[in-house]
Amino acid sequence: MLKRLFLIGLITSLTSGHAGELALDDDNFSLAPKFEKRVETYRPGAYTLNKRAKEIFLKGDYFSKTSTLDKDGNNVPLGEGESYQEMNGIFGMNYGVGEKLEMGMEARFRNNQSETALGSASNSGVESLMIQSRYSLGREGAWSFAVGGWYRQALYTVKEYQYNEAPPANELVLGEGGADLALGGLMAFRFSSHHYLSTDVYYVRRPGHISPEIQYNAHMAWPYTKIAFILGADGIYSMGQDPYNSDLGRRPLRSTGATARYNSVNRSEVAPYLGINLSFSKIRFDLKASSVMAGASTDEGVTYSLAMVWGQTGISSQDKKLAKFKEYHVEGSVTKVSPRGKFLKIDQGIATDVEKGMKIDIFKTDFFGGNILVASGEVFEVGSDWAIVKILEQYRSDVPIDVGLTARGY
Repeated sequence: MLKRLFLIGLITSLTSGHAGELALDDDNFSLAPKFEKRVETYRPGAYTLNKRAKEIFLKGDYFSKTSTLDKDGNNVPLGEGESYQEMNGIFGMNYGVGEKLEMGMEARFRNNQSETALGSASNSGVESLMIQSRYSLGREGAWSFAVGGWYRQALYTVKEYQYNEAPPANELVLGEGGADLALGGLMAFRFSSHHYLSTDVYYVRRPGHISPEIQYNAHMAWPYTKIAFILGADGIYSMGQDPYNSDLGRRPLRSTGATARYNSVNRSEVAPYLGINLSFSKIRFDLKASSVMAGASTDEGVTYSLAMVWGQTGISSQDKKLAKFKEYHVEGSVTKVSPRGKFLKIDQGIATDVEKGMKIDIFKTDFFGGNILVASGEVFEVGSDWAIVKILEQYRSDVPIDVGLTARGY
């Protein structure tokens, strides 16, 4: 009995409230805190950081190969004694430059280990540096849109061998080398504060003779105050432009060891994954497990990753609206609230310049000058000395929308 009560209490604690106590920012369409300055449990790709917000992250992932998917998509088992493992360590930061613009950078360290019938090989070092940016295009109802791009530069060169040469068995590539450039679009749909759909699609120009690709992600997320559950898939679709596709015998060789991940021929893959994010005040831990289930010219295997994210929320929606207090030119009181709390009536109208479509913020005020932003909406209908306001966003579930609250229009 005690064990059952403990489990119920734990689940309630993790899932109570909203997604990291978040609200949608009406101005820059990014997530902002409702109650306290805590890092979000989840942020859709199309949502940019608040202005001056920061995310500093440290991530590690481990991949272990189980088989090869050849260029026709056939599964080829590993030979006896063959194996390949890859580990990445990533350190980076994202920053909210403006109300709609986010920029970031990261450095990636990599360690590869390969075992074949010819012997073993390994390689490690700083693999690449990356810069990225994302710009919010705004929100249309429950939909949010953004565009983004990134540039990744390898910090090493890859040695190539002619088709009649054999790469040394004790040599192993660290990656593809060269530079990757990506441009794409991001989209998110908000079913509720506890349910999101998020997708992103990028066109990626690969280095050297590697074919350009479409890299994509699609997932569903169920975020709560301290925990978020994510189910989705990462994918790669080749544009099929490998110049040696019809003459593989003359294709330059590289020391790829037991892996087909590098120097691949028009690679493609689909990797479903499951993720769990845990938020502890200003630190979040992201856990993810993925498995390549289909593809061509790549490795089949499982990847496990763990990330630690430290965040500062920057200038949130509530901060900006409170800062605009002196810009409000209409102030009144709530006189009536609909049974479901979707509409309310205020005691200001045409006589005080209230217009249909005017933005209205609802505050709970007190004798000591306290101002708690409770909800926001817009004027739906207006009379001479009254107006009907449609509630679009409620920020405080612990403060009911009731008669007597202060309504301010701008």
